[in-house]
Parts: sequence; C-alpha cells; structure tokens
Amino acid sequence: MKRLFSAFLAFFLAAAVAVILIALPFQRPPAPLDFPSVLPPSPLVYLESQDFLGQLQRWNTSPAKRDWLSSANYRQFLSSRLLLRLNDKLTQFNSLLGLTIDLPLVQSLAGSRAGLALYDIGELEFVFITQVPSPAFEQGTFFSKRPQFEQRSAGNGNYLVKSGQGQQLAFALQDGYFLLATSERLLRTTLYNLANPNSTERLNLDSEFSRSTSLLERQTDLWMFLNLDRLNRSRYFHNEWLYGRSPKLSRLRVGAVRITLGESRFLEERRFTEEEESGSAAPSSSNLDKSLLRSIPSQVEFVNIETASPDQLAEQLYSTLISPLRPRDQALPFFEAPDYAVAPLLKTDNVYFQRIDTPLSEAPDSQPDTPRAIRVRRLSNALSAGGIISLARCESPVENDQGYHLSRRAFIFPAQPSAVVTLKRTLADLWNELYYATKPAVWASTGNGVETLGPLSPLSLAQSDGRVYVGNSEPYLASILKDTGGVPSDVDSVPLERYARVNLDSWRSHALPLFRWLDYQEQPPPEGAPPPYFSENLGSLLAALSPIQAVTARTWTQDKLVAQQVVYELHP
Repeated sequence: MKRLFSAFLAFFLAAAVAVILIALPFQRPPAPLDFPSVLPPSPLVYLESQDFLGQLQRWNTSPAKRDWLSSANYRQFLSSRLLLRLNDKLTQFNSLLGLTIDLPLVQSLAGSRAGLALYDIGELEFVFITQVPSPAFEQGTFFSKRPQFEQRSAGNGNYLVKSGQGQQLAFALQDGYFLLATSERLLRTTLYNLANPNSTERLNLDSEFSRSTSLLERQTDLWMFLNLDRLNRSRYFHNEWLYGRSPKLSRLRVGAVRITLGESRFLEERRFTEEEESGSAAPSSSNLDKSLLRSIPSQVEFVNIETASPDQLAEQLYSTLISPLRPRDQALPFFEAPDYAVAPLLKTDNVYFQRIDTPLSEAPDSQPDTPRAIRVRRLSNALSAGGIISLARCESPVENDQGYHLSRRAFIFPAQPSAVVTLKRTLADLWNELYYATKPAVWASTGNGVETLGPLSPLSLAQSDGRVYVGNSEPYLASILKDTGGVPSDVDSVPLERYARVNLDSWRSHALPLFRWLDYQEQPPPEGAPPPYFSENLGSLLAALSPIQAVTARTWTQDKLVAQQVVYELHP
C-alpha cells in the first residue's frame, strides 16, 4: 500500500507540474495601469512618459545640460519671473518636506512609466504617478521623512499627508505604484479611483481628453494633453509661460503632443482642435504649390514657405526687400531729445529700445491712408492679379568686404508671365519712388538669368519654370536658381500650408559673429550690467543646442484640425 500510495503521489505531483508548465505560457501578467483611468479629471496639462527615469538620466549626463547650466542664458533664466515664482513654490515645499527638491531627488522618485497631471499653474497643484521600479525604491531620501507625515486612509489603502505654510504634500504606495500630490483632495480621488472601477471622477472620461487621444495615439516616448480652452483663460499661462496672447492660440481648444526620441532625430507631432463657429462652414485649407516646394534650395540657413493672402504676402515683400525699416522704427524721433544724439547705438538707453516693443497697431505709419500703406496695397493688387497665394522665403547671412553682416533674402512664388509683367512694373514704381526720384532705375539683365533694378543695393528678379524669384542680392539669387531639391520628397504626401527649416549648423557660424557685432563687444558692459543679450544670452543658448543640426517644421489644417510636425535632426 505504501508503494502504491507513493507511486500515486509521484504521478499526481508530476501531472500537476506538467499542467503548470503547460499553462505558464498562457498566463499573462496583469495589464499595466492606465494612468488617466485613475487620475482626477480636468487638468490643464497631462504629461506621460514610457521611460521617465531613463530620460532623466540621459538629460542629466548630456553635454547639452552641462553647456546650458554654465551659459549666460541659464543665468538670465534664473532671474526670470517664471522661475522666480516656481522657486517660491519650491521653497515652500522644501520647508514643508525638510528636503531640497532637486533633480537627484526627482530621479530617486522616478520609475519607468510615469504620468503628471497639472491642475493649477499658480498654486502648482498636481498629481504624479509612477510605477515603482524595485523594492529598494522606498529606501530613498524622500521616504526618510515618512515619520513627519500623518497617516490616513482612502479607498482600499493608506496614504500620508503633511500640511503647513499654506501647502500640502500627500503620497501613497499602492499596488506597485507611487503617487505624490500637492493636494490631499486630489490624492484621495486618485486612490478612490484605484479601488472603485465604477468611479466617474476620472481623467479618461473627460470629453476633452478623449478627443485628444483620438488625435494622436499615446504609445510613444512622451505624450501630452493640453486643455487649451482652460489654459487660454489662465493669466499665468499668458503672463508667465507665453508672455502675451495670440489670436491663433485663442481659437484652439484641445491639443495633443507626441514626441519620439530617436538616435538621429527627435520627432514632435502636434494636433489641435479649433473652436466651432456657429452658422458658418469650416474654411477650406489652402495648400502650398508642389512645384514651389520642390524649388527650394538645400544650402540656405532659413526657409519658410506658407500660404497667405495677397495683403500678407505684400507686407512681407515690402517690409523685407523694398523698405526693410519696420513701421514702428520709421516713426521713431531719432533726434527728439538732446541727450539722444550722443546715446550709443543699440544700447538700452536708446529711444530705439525704449519703443521697440510698441505694438504695430500703435505705430503712426500703420494707419490705412499713410504713404506706406498705400504702397503695400499697390503691391498686394499686383500679387492678387496674378493669383499668388503661396510664397517661399529664403535667408542666408553673409559678411561683406567692409565687415558688415548682411542678411541675403530671396522670395519665390509661382506666377504666370502676364502677372510677372505687372509685378515688375509695380516693383520698379515703388523702388523709384523711394530711392531714385531724379533718374528712374530700370530692370537690367546681368547675363546669368537675373535682372537687377538700380545700382545701389539693387533689387534682383529672375524667372524659371513658372516661378518668380525676387531678392536683395543678385549672386544669392543666382545661387538659388542653381540649387534645388532642399525639401524632402515626402512633403508630397501631406497637403501642407506651411513648411519651415532652419539649418542651425550653418546659421550658428554666421550668427555668433553677428551677435558680437550687435553688442559692440569692444566696449564692455559696465559693472553689474546683465550680459549682452545677443552674443552672451542668445549666443550661449545656440551653443548649448549644438547637438541639433537642423530643425524642420510642417503645418497643415483639415476639418477644424491644426496639425504640426517638427523634426530635430541630431548630429551622428
């Protein structure tokens, strides 16, 4: 009987092991928690990362971080209103927690997957959730302050909270996740959602959030939801994040941003919904001319192609080629005050800098019947007669033989031969009214397919394959005619409204000497003065961004949806 029982037991155990081994491949681990399904509803911004700790570690060891933290741009950023307000809040949290909230502390609380929902900008009210990476997670510095917190319960778990100086910090470890909130109410809601699947106080049930997930899928390195309807009503958003209100931004309601971090490039995709206009049909989008896209040169520092009205195109041509001095600058009384005549050019005590931020609508020359406005309308009529709605702008800075840095500009647009005749006549009339009152200049051929107007800083024009090229440099225009194919072929797959590219490598080599020239470095700033804006502040930011080789942006609109794609090309 003993042998029979032993054999039966051995057989039973072997069968049980076999069943377990067979069933193991079919046993799936529990699905990872979908953070929006437990976070409270109605945040202004929600950001999630699939590898938060890894991304923090890469940033912490990157040359870009090292260069930026040692730059004048960063030193100026330390005194910015946005950072000062943030530091005020962090100081309060530091005092409450008894620790310094810095990057090492944040890294110690970062798991692989993480989500952050921001509910109030001014009060810095948020909920942070991340997957606990290991059992050693609770051995960090943050958890050493646990005895100072009061333990309470919510849902099916406990949490700890500490209040003081008008601030709160609450955190919990629940089902393998770490939750941190600056509001006990928000943390309790999150814990309740974790314990109650039927709860309706969830982010993923927000109609705006659901709309954003349909715009862009969330499976990527970084994904962000923006409740622009609420952000546009926040004075902190405009006064401290954007420093102003944009009419285009005020029409946007819901946004989604997706970022993919590759080895050779970063890809940023944006989708925004526009507000609905009652009683009016959605405007049809105007697409860029495909032939115009394929005519763009590759060896230029800056390219911008867009669709616009004839009035908008005329304003660009007039203000950059025909009369480069801006309307508000033309109205400045340069010798109005006795001490202004001896004030150094391009210094902060100059009237130019005192009035440069005056809105265009307030400039005297922006009224509808001024000579300038009349000239712009004449140019607009010439463009409108030719049906021109797409325009490409190319720029490349250069240093001339006198040591001055000039911006070579060229505009390209499709036009029929009859429209070119009208445009050339209008350009000549405007040019002569401004610069050649006694002996009018005429278009003259240079022999390389380019015509010039006037011997001093001539306006240049060329025609090729149904396109017109207008610029302020005959050699630059000639080089553009020979160099095409700068736009990738895949632009044909999208009905673009705007295409822009900045070659940072090439532009940086021209910009840094230009910045030093603008700041007049042979006269050092007085003691205690901020570092020169162009050469030190902006220049150091350009240097810190040296890993980025070029940036390309594309924009299109379809069915009340604004779409953008930005590609950051990195050095190998």
